[in-house]
Amino acid sequence: MKKEHFNSGKNNGMWKGSKAGYGAIHDFVRSRKKKPKWCQYCKKRPALDLSNKSGKYKRNLNDWDYLCRKCHMDKDGRNEQLRQSGKSRKLSNKICKNEKCNKSFHRDDRKAKFCSEECFYDSRRGVSRPFYNNQYTKKI
Repeated sequence: MKKEHFNSGKNNGMWKGSKAGYGAIHDFVRSRKKKPKWCQYCKKRPALDLSNKSGKYKRNLNDWDYLCRKCHMDKDGRNEQLRQSGKSRKLSNKICKNEKCNKSFHRDDRKAKFCSEECFYDSRRGVSRPFYNNQYTKKI
């Protein structure tokens, strides 16, 4: 054995094997698995997190991926849990307040109550708003 590896792994008196904790196994994998430049799932953002595939924290390097934070949280289901709890910074889908519509929609505006302008005007006046190609031309 090489001198530098004499007291590492199973030769170390502190070795816990399969009873090692969450952090220790992450450290083990991080020291042995090469970190790619991009997320292994979306390949768009830099890889930041070490993600376990099976949910069983094993020392098998094939059971781990480097993912960006978004893909890691999507894969673990944490983004959905945050949306359902109302603690997410991302807005969840809303139900249109127009009684005739009641569609689920997603808007960036927290105050949005209607899925479209048409539903908004329809609920206010009881009739659809006329839509124009542009404000100076005829109706569509």
